Amino acid sequence: MCALCIPVFVPGLALHAVLLTPPAADVCLPPATPLESTLVEVIILNTLNLFRMNAGLARPQFAQFWCNVSPCRINTCKSGSKQTALSTFRINTYEKQAGWGRDYFVPSLSVLGASCYTVPPMARQRLGQHFLADLHWREEIARAIRVSPHSLAPLAGDGRSQAPLPRDDQHCWIEIGSGHGEMTQHLLATGAPVHAIELDPAFLPGLRHLAKQFPNLNVVPGDVLKADIAAIAGGRRVRVYGNLPYYITSPILHRLFTFADLIDEIHVVIQTEVALRLAAQPGTRDYGYLSVLTQFYTRPEFVFEIPRDAFNPPPEVTSALVTLRLPGERAKLSLASCAPPAAGTQAHSSTDADSRFLDFVKLCFSQKRKTLVNNVRSLAKPDRTREALAALELRPDARAEQLPVAQLAALHSLLSALPDSAP
Repeated sequence: MCALCIPVFVPGLALHAVLLTPPAADVCLPPATPLESTLVEVIILNTLNLFRMNAGLARPQFAQFWCNVSPCRINTCKSGSKQTALSTFRINTYEKQAGWGRDYFVPSLSVLGASCYTVPPMARQRLGQHFLADLHWREEIARAIRVSPHSLAPLAGDGRSQAPLPRDDQHCWIEIGSGHGEMTQHLLATGAPVHAIELDPAFLPGLRHLAKQFPNLNVVPGDVLKADIAAIAGGRRVRVYGNLPYYITSPILHRLFTFADLIDEIHVVIQTEVALRLAAQPGTRDYGYLSVLTQFYTRPEFVFEIPRDAFNPPPEVTSALVTLRLPGERAKLSLASCAPPAAGTQAHSSTDADSRFLDFVKLCFSQKRKTLVNNVRSLAKPDRTREALAALELRPDARAEQLPVAQLAALHSLLSALPDSAP
């Protein structure tokens, strides 16, 4: 059986070669087969412990991720056929647990053409991190958001432009949660400034290294929920891309919408269930407060679904790319005139008017099974609400889920203007 000679780079130590011999067969894994003799370079971070390799696969498959966990177990991905054209590979690892074998899989070593493999940080479950590992889906997203040179011109009769974005000096990209930079280089290829907002400090060194190669990359450490988008953009119009943690999708959208006057497009990868809610139409099961909020500020489009195995680690649910183009219904409404200012005060700002309307929408959807008459009792007496509904040619038992944004805004205007509206 052949041995594998690997020169190993360990931070702070000189280059040295280590001879790895095929380990004994493990009952938990297929029997060991001869390792192909080849020379590769490996960077091992934060550990001096080497791991053993076992090439026991009947046919070549290509793994997904390197990792610095030690001890580690390496297993190949299911979608090996999709990876055959790649010149490099990364391996997915897990912490060793009781009962697991001591041997580790490695794909066919003939594909190890790159001179060096780095060790990206592990996903942090508490941050909801699921990295887009599949190169095919990265390219699909890049085409959809028009940052790929392979983006296509629209078909006849298709009003949506899919041609690459024109180069200009008026826009910048803001990327939320850049991670390893899976999509960052696609954004950088447009030539526009890219501001990569990253909360996890483990990814900052890699992004800063990337910034040395691309002068149009600005790494912004911190939380997007606290970020001043206007200050980051520096006077430019904004396009946003983000692979959002599922558990804070709604707060992130709320934060972005506070800068709606600066943003032209928002492209986000989110949970499919939430994506359907953003684009839901009145009268459907998914239509609710989040639908109204999104359609008030933007024109949402459900672009396509992304399978679980495109991510590492794979999420428990499917994901989807959603495009939000600004402005939305808000541009057609005049909410500031709904409630005149009190004597001796200045007129309410547009932001205040938006907040009052959205508070009203929350009230309307507070109990979806109840009618609007019941849900807005704290704002208006039932008779007043029925009068307002009648003025809009709506049934007295109408529910919030039946009304589009424009009708909700009209109802809010009428109830705000009616005297003695308090119960």
